[in-house]
Amino acid sequence: MNESIKQNLIQHGIKPDRSAGQNFLLDMDIIKKITQTAKLKADDTVLEIGAGPGNLTKELSTRVKRVIAIESDQKIFTLLKKNMASCSNVEIYNKDIIRWWEQQKRHFLNKPYKIVANLPYNITGLVLRTFVSRNPKPLSMTVLVQEEVADRLVAKKGKMSKLSVMVQHYGTVEKIFRVSRSSFWPAPNVDSAVVEISKIKKTHADDVELFRLIRVGFSSKRKQLHNNLKVGYKKEKKDVEKAIKDAKLSEKVRAQDLSPDDWKELCKILQK
Repeated sequence: MNESIKQNLIQHGIKPDRSAGQNFLLDMDIIKKITQTAKLKADDTVLEIGAGPGNLTKELSTRVKRVIAIESDQKIFTLLKKNMASCSNVEIYNKDIIRWWEQQKRHFLNKPYKIVANLPYNITGLVLRTFVSRNPKPLSMTVLVQEEVADRLVAKKGKMSKLSVMVQHYGTVEKIFRVSRSSFWPAPNVDSAVVEISKIKKTHADDVELFRLIRVGFSSKRKQLHNNLKVGYKKEKKDVEKAIKDAKLSEKVRAQDLSPDDWKELCKILQK
């Protein structure tokens, strides 16, 4: 555990805000393992979200051509700027990541980039949905998240969620390794895990209808799928049941039982 990172924060009067998902990763071995997992190349551009005091940022800067570090907290941003003063290949922004991305994404249309980050817990879902579903997308995402979220992302049929369907539809997801809560300051109430999302596909126009179907399907998770589709699509029960049967699904199936491929097949049938 690197106590100097913790002392650096304390000396600058920074008290972690748990409500903002501020849990700083202190274990340098874990930080190095994250950068190794990301399979970075010397000419890569990396976007880091929630950079904190810069312990991961600095490690990234030694491995790639360009690091863009986003930190929304003003006090932490000031410390980050100070800590990164000697790193000429690091750009730092004191911005909300989603607002910053909406303003800057046009600059990434033809410039490949990767995301490597210890994501703040309170924006994990939003960040994943934004960067997995909207162009221009990263080549890969190597992110540290709550273990519960990691398990949801790699879920199999029977335990699927809207988020897991979306992420698995667009990319290949793998839970790489667990990280103990003791590796953070302050220690969160749960353990974390590093997840890698690779081979991320572009979003196409016909995805709109697919994700409309998925939203309707998950609108009431306890209900069987045919009930949600009947209400959401305003279709006759017999028509919905036929579509489900034609998709080779059980008549009692629920949304969490479908894989991304099942949703795609059902979407095709419903559009006929």
